[in-house]
Amino acid sequence: METPENTPKKSCPPSNGGAGYETPRQQQLSNTERDKNERTPQTPGRAIGSLVLLTQKFVDLMIRNGGEIDLKDAADILDVQKRRIYDITNVLEGVGLIEKTRYSSVVRWRGGLDGESDDSIFKEVKARTNQLITLEDEIDTLLDAARRNLKNVQEDAINHSFAYITRDDLLSVFGDDVVFTIPSHDEEVQIVKRKVSTTLLLWSVIFEERFTKK
Repeated sequence: METPENTPKKSCPPSNGGAGYETPRQQQLSNTERDKNERTPQTPGRAIGSLVLLTQKFVDLMIRNGGEIDLKDAADILDVQKRRIYDITNVLEGVGLIEKTRYSSVVRWRGGLDGESDDSIFKEVKARTNQLITLEDEIDTLLDAARRNLKNVQEDAINHSFAYITRDDLLSVFGDDVVFTIPSHDEEVQIVKRKVSTTLLLWSVIFEERFTKK
């Protein structure tokens, strides 16, 4: 006869559902959940990672192809649907890394080719920018010198004595054109109304004005 003290104790699941113990029912539910997860489509994070990897393969393929590629060929080589390729090209075109050619299905790479690094591209652009800045400084220096020389010529007292023009000078320049010489723009100019249109050109070293009277 077994006493209560000698009776074997049956193991019971922890009341708090402790880790490491599952009832047969729980094991069945866990297996069902695992099968469900395996059939579940990729999460957004996995889809983004897959798209990034596909983009890297597409760019590598384009560069190996000389910088241009037909999107139909790219879809066949990478063994993906065309819409996936279009998703990639829309993004790359939006950020200025590729551009379309005269053929609608062919795109051209605008970034560095043949393994050219971003550092080398940056150095090349920086060097070209410095050259343009230097050229701009040289042009500004020449313009300042020209302005000073022109001002000296206009203000020189000796040059004022030669500040006139003769009739022969006008004829040699304008020929048979009718020319009016006006000392100052402040003076009133009256144009007689005619049936044909008349154009009057007022010119000075400061500005030029053209008036048309019909």
